[in-house]
Amino acid sequence: MDLALSPLQSALTRCKVDPRKSGMYEVQLERAADRYHCDMDLEDRRAGLGARVSYKEMNRFKDALRRGTSAAKLVERWHTLDAYTQVYVSMHYKRQTGVVLSFNDLDLSIKADKEALHSAMNGATKWLGNKPGHEYPSPLLDLVRATADIYKKATGKKPGISSENNSSGVNYTTPFEELLIATLALIDKNDLAYDGYRSLIRAAIAEKRHR
Repeated sequence: MDLALSPLQSALTRCKVDPRKSGMYEVQLERAADRYHCDMDLEDRRAGLGARVSYKEMNRFKDALRRGTSAAKLVERWHTLDAYTQVYVSMHYKRQTGVVLSFNDLDLSIKADKEALHSAMNGATKWLGNKPGHEYPSPLLDLVRATADIYKKATGKKPGISSENNSSGVNYTTPFEELLIATLALIDKNDLAYDGYRSLIRAAIAEKRHR
């Protein structure tokens, strides 16, 4: 291993990523880590009483969308929503469409715009409705899934998970696990035991299947 390389660069090298593209994937992983911090800030807000208010507000707004409420009334209703409610919806709108939500640019008399807003609200209410006390926060699971997606794009392979009983020993890590550990170091969460990393990966995969 080249000691001049960062853990992330070393992991990408072990994954046999094309050296010409490794810098691009490194940036993508760093952005995923930055997104984790933003999402954790929102997660902290969600833990407050305001989360229940937002959850109810969005459900009422979705009911209005389903009832065929006029565009003018929907716009009026949007501007009465709590600021955090608007942030949650905007976050999921960008996550689903890749575009920053500018509510004034939406035309709620158009079916496509109404459906896009409804979909973002669905995502936000599901996120807010997560049961408290989950072993892992949603932003952490999202970061694991983002790392897995980047690994698949970079290598063309399915992320592998090692076994506690493999012949290489309990501390053996697959190339994907090494990449994940290096990515988690970006958020100062690289202090898990090896079986802890495996459990985290399995939790992220299992939750994705049930989404």
